[in-house]
Amino acid sequence: MTDNNTVTTLERIANLLRIHSIEATQASNSGHPTSCSSMAEITSVLFFNVMHYDPKDPRNPAADRFVLSKGHCAPILYAAWAEAGAFPVADLKNLRKIDSDLEGHPTPRLNFIDVATGSLGQGLGFACGMAYAGKYFDHSAYRVYCVLGDGECSEGSVWESFAFGSFYKLNNLCAIIDVNRLGQSDPTPLQHDTETYRKRVDAFGWHPIVVDGQSVNQLLAAFKEASELTDKPTCIIAKTFKGSGLKGIEDELDWHGKPLGDKAAENIAHLRALVDEATLVRPQIPKVTAKVPELKKDKQIKLSSPPNYDGKKEIATRLAHGTALEKLGKGCEYVIALDGDTKNSTFSIKFRDAFPNRFVECYIAEQNMVQVAIGIATRQRYISFVHTFAAFLIRAADQIRMGAISFTRVKYVGSHAGVSIGEDGPSQMALEDFAFFRTVPNIVCFYPSDAVSAERAVELAANYDGAVYIRTSRPNFQILYKNDEVFEIGKAKNNKNPKHEHHLPRYRCSHLNKTYKEVQRNSLVDNSHVLLPDQNIRDLTDVYRRDKHFLEQQSNTTSQNQTVIDTKQAENFESKYCVKENYYSIPCTCDTSFVGRIIQNFFDRMKFGVEFFLFMGDVIQHRNQFVEYNYPFVPHSTCSNEMATLNEIRNQLNTRPTPVKHTTTSTYYDIH
Repeated sequence: MTDNNTVTTLERIANLLRIHSIEATQASNSGHPTSCSSMAEITSVLFFNVMHYDPKDPRNPAADRFVLSKGHCAPILYAAWAEAGAFPVADLKNLRKIDSDLEGHPTPRLNFIDVATGSLGQGLGFACGMAYAGKYFDHSAYRVYCVLGDGECSEGSVWESFAFGSFYKLNNLCAIIDVNRLGQSDPTPLQHDTETYRKRVDAFGWHPIVVDGQSVNQLLAAFKEASELTDKPTCIIAKTFKGSGLKGIEDELDWHGKPLGDKAAENIAHLRALVDEATLVRPQIPKVTAKVPELKKDKQIKLSSPPNYDGKKEIATRLAHGTALEKLGKGCEYVIALDGDTKNSTFSIKFRDAFPNRFVECYIAEQNMVQVAIGIATRQRYISFVHTFAAFLIRAADQIRMGAISFTRVKYVGSHAGVSIGEDGPSQMALEDFAFFRTVPNIVCFYPSDAVSAERAVELAANYDGAVYIRTSRPNFQILYKNDEVFEIGKAKNNKNPKHEHHLPRYRCSHLNKTYKEVQRNSLVDNSHVLLPDQNIRDLTDVYRRDKHFLEQQSNTTSQNQTVIDTKQAENFESKYCVKENYYSIPCTCDTSFVGRIIQNFFDRMKFGVEFFLFMGDVIQHRNQFVEYNYPFVPHSTCSNEMATLNEIRNQLNTRPTPVKHTTTSTYYDIH
């Protein structure tokens, strides 16, 4: 039984947190004081009675964790940490200022924040990852708490996380739904129907507790009950009121995201009288009592053995990645792998079989899988490798984006990339994945071209202090490198092996007979972004490939206006774009040539990762000039939103003499 003095003190602190939230949002003239007010008692009870943590060492690995999924309530979270002693209370009035780290939504730029939130529906997944790490990796008694808004419970990712939490019996996890009834522009779907929330939570295998979210007594009892469960997580369904305790504002619509304005002074005065801060004795914060094992970390993580390929057999990069991950696990106890029920295709199964206790099966719930991985990786104890088909990773694009804002070190591995999986159809083909990942801040992107570079990509990823994307392919590829080849992030290589020379198309200006060496290299580098060396053009240009049937039609069909040219004839043929041995002759690329400028623009953009999309934009914009120049491209792509226009151009080119068939390889390209 809790004594009355404790309850009264926590009630007074709740009102003090309301005051801070109002004052901070008044100072910034923006923010969400009404959303903060509904969770004031929840915050007071958690931070000043329930949670074990150290404000002077907020990232203590043995401390309890707190995730504010409804990140727009950052002002009251900052207020709690300030009152706990993490930083001066006076700094709260710097909320949302351009030179302040107290942003409108929390990020780990602050040392007491583990993950960035504010994109609703993600916090519970992050918390699931933290709780999973606590229970199964750290084997520790620390607990994880997550406050969600009722509005964000419409997000499907929330229920992916509920399913994950119950499946893995995360009894060290406690979610709190702040059911304050009102959303941004309308009441939430269920409003105050706490019974429906209870049924849903119960159906997902959690222990539901319905309470009055403004009652300190009921909250204390609920958190105690949650701490005693041993077989399932708890969800406290707290019925609250938006703007609770604020006269003329409580439970009123159209106050979301607005400071109180001329109503602030009256409400602050009323709340100050309830707090009586001069006599308030703040309770002692519960000390950290849990223990976590020490992880011995090497300065450099290495494969347990180097790549070992004799070059006689072609190997898929997805398989080589799985081999490397297993090797990495042997020498590094804090490498973790997650998969979305594709482990026998991504070959993360090799890691699962070798280290089952460090493998997390997340099933077909990619958004939650990424959230869990980010949660596991917090406090820099574990390195998470996430696996699924590259096409399906894009489903978690927003989680990946928020991971970047969280400065996560998660490594994403997308397999079955590009059109090389052919017969599975376009729904399985990852085409836009690389373009997306290249927009993620501070990420390094790898697209290994053979088994050796794939293994080294995994090793480099583990050592990079940030997020990484590794793009792997399903088909088997030739071995291009020696087993002892050294790779570095940001440094490319040219494959000088004559055996593979025919894979490297070279572009020649037919006017100056000039070969453009800068486009011979099959690895493109942009600062820290790198396509792992010797990615031959066949793989690099999956996005740009021609329709094979159309090419064959172009090469084999003769008509009055068309001539088919074989290799010998090509040497003497004066066309601006004919194939000469393994050179692609293209329209003149002199500075004065329109087509030359467009083509060079394309190559420049490839270097910066914009690639296909902007190039096709140029094609569409200048299609008449391209037709005039007989430029032999085939606009056949599921990526284009102007297929009708592009197909019209293709039909026009059908009647032109365009002998574009490659003479030494059966690979087809969009750029010749």
